[in-house]
Amino acid sequence: MSSPRTYQNEHLHESEIFRILAENVPGVVFLCADDSQYTTYFVNDAVEHLTGYTAGDFLEQRVSFAQLVHPDDQTRVHNEGKAAFARHEPFHINYRLLHKDGSWRWVEALGQGVFHEDGTLRFVEGGVFDISERMRAEQALRTSEARLRQIIDLVPHMIFAKDRDGRFLLANRALAEHYGTTPERLLGARHSDFHAVRDELNRYLADDREVIDSGRPKFIPEEPFSDVHGGMHIVQTSKIPFTAVGPDCPAMLGVAVDITERKQADDALRRAHDEMERRVHERTAELAQANEILRKERNTLKQLLDKQEREQRILAYEIHDGLMQYAIAAQMQLEAAEFRVDGDPTAAQELLKSARQLLHNTIEEGRRLIGGLRPPILDERGIVSAIGYLLHDIRWPEDVDIQYDPDERLERLEPGLSTVVFRIAQEALTNVRRHSQSKRVYISIREEDGHVRLEVRDWGVGFDPDEQRHGSFGLRGITERVKLHGGKLQIDSQPAEGTRLVAEFPIPESASEE
Repeated sequence: MSSPRTYQNEHLHESEIFRILAENVPGVVFLCADDSQYTTYFVNDAVEHLTGYTAGDFLEQRVSFAQLVHPDDQTRVHNEGKAAFARHEPFHINYRLLHKDGSWRWVEALGQGVFHEDGTLRFVEGGVFDISERMRAEQALRTSEARLRQIIDLVPHMIFAKDRDGRFLLANRALAEHYGTTPERLLGARHSDFHAVRDELNRYLADDREVIDSGRPKFIPEEPFSDVHGGMHIVQTSKIPFTAVGPDCPAMLGVAVDITERKQADDALRRAHDEMERRVHERTAELAQANEILRKERNTLKQLLDKQEREQRILAYEIHDGLMQYAIAAQMQLEAAEFRVDGDPTAAQELLKSARQLLHNTIEEGRRLIGGLRPPILDERGIVSAIGYLLHDIRWPEDVDIQYDPDERLERLEPGLSTVVFRIAQEALTNVRRHSQSKRVYISIREEDGHVRLEVRDWGVGFDPDEQRHGSFGLRGITERVKLHGGKLQIDSQPAEGTRLVAEFPIPESASEE
């Protein structure tokens, strides 16, 4: 029996046709032994382009294919080759091969074993082809696909593709999570295997077929979507036709955006808008009412200012007609006495006596006017004594019983507050004297829980407080004084049942009068 090399020499090198074919194949053609070094019997010149080593280097065993196989691939190449020989089948193995320049080339080895008649392996024949570019392209494609998968899985919206039968050709993580599964399990499965609500499913599939058959996109602004957990969502869906593999495989690509929160926000915004409209209407009515109240208060304030102006005018008249007249007359008497003091001392004495009386009248008139503005007793002895003075000064009918119940412990109030309390007491008591016809009057002033409390009560004819407030300037004046000084006012009265007025004011911390 001849050796493989003899077989090579006797049968292959003698064949010009084989040589021509071997030299023109776009790859390495080889014959080798099935030993640890893959001893080379024949290799064409293309091996130099693939490995950087010449055919002579391999034939003279200066280098072997076994030495050039990547260490990580050696066991796999050996095992796959042995398995193919054992089955007497061709082998097809991809692995990395070391180039002389130190770089690694991906190669594809195709071949088979040549056997003796008894079934034993004689040698191995085949070809080796450089597939580095293809492997790089495939790796780039895998990287691109992985990146695309990562991108669509990062998108929070549901992305999917289906054929006309409702099979998923593409599904991202967002869609899979709504169905409680993974994108891998959705691929190739029917939509009906995962969506339990049939009405929704039938509508989805009908829209899919419409898009595929018409070749036109479809936009669904709102549609329900029930997930595997029973949650109800509102989604906005866009579907466009596309070709999955070829013209015979029409499909549909879709994106569903969950707008449930936006829908809820829109509803909440609409409710808020309606509520705002309602409040605006209410507020408008309140403002109209407030404007009416303000108009009335302006009128009341105008009346108060008019009254104050009248009082100031009256005071000016009283000063002019009373105080000034006394002062001028006294001045004239003094000037006349000075003129006669030498010629007629007796007459001068009479003039001086008259001047003294006029000055006395001037002082009394001044005191009377000052008392009308702010009783000096307020500053001298405080509010309790001032109200007592007021009760004594008013000309009551002889048969009226006056009961004054002051809190003697009441501290002196600050000037502004004491004046307000005094004026309210003055106005209230004046109204009692003029209108109540009561035979009994009660007035008290006390300090309670940091407040000064003034109460004036009679048992006279009484009145209707609501009607009287609009018609009585005195009551409106009291009301405005209380309001301006941050107090509270309560007026209880009924016709024939008398009247009770209570005014309360907070006492400032620095309330002591100096």
